[in-house]
Amino acid sequence: MEEEELNKIRPDLDGLAIMNILGISPSPIVGKAYQYLLDLRMERGPLGEEAAKAELLTWWNQQQK
Repeated sequence: MEEEELNKIRPDLDGLAIMNILGISPSPIVGKAYQYLLDLRMERGPLGEEAAKAELLTWWNQQQK
């Protein structure tokens, strides 16, 4: 895949959705969550909104430990 195409890939949830799902304000953790979802997208392909939400919540629970 060309670098230009790779730069167009986005996770299934955007920053606003991440903040709404996690109930948080803008902060560095939103960027970490976004990067986590982007990495998942690169590894697995499109997840869909519900699967991405489930993955995000699992990740968030692990961050709270």
